[in-house]
Amino acid sequence: MWRAVCYLLLLVLIGIPGFVAVLLWAGGIMALLQPIWHLLGTSAVYVNGTPVHSLAADTVTVLAGLLTLILLPRAVRGIAGLNRAMARRLLAPRAQPRQFAQRRQGVVADHAARAGSQRGQFGDQAGSRAG
Repeated sequence: MWRAVCYLLLLVLIGIPGFVAVLLWAGGIMALLQPIWHLLGTSAVYVNGTPVHSLAADTVTVLAGLLTLILLPRAVRGIAGLNRAMARRLLAPRAQPRQFAQRRQGVVADHAARAGSQRGQFGDQAGSRAG
């Protein structure tokens, strides 16, 4: 149980980069759509509170958005890989299936041995009472 609690606590820490990734996705899409913002008379780029309306600013913004959308999947894969590794380490059963099968066979054999020895004891007791 403590491993599941550790996983959930660590998941909160991994959630922070995941949330930042979502914000970067939104920012990348917004930057990629800068020409549409420009045509609508607004701007996605502000410097000191004033909108910037220039071809150079639009070009740089679109390129930055494109670069973000190209590189961000690698970061998200890294976060997902970290999550997957944590889940395998903290949530997977400790023993392998082969070990489970061996343990089960041992328990079944032990149970059968105990049951057989108890039957023999009871049988001897029953026989001694009858005689």
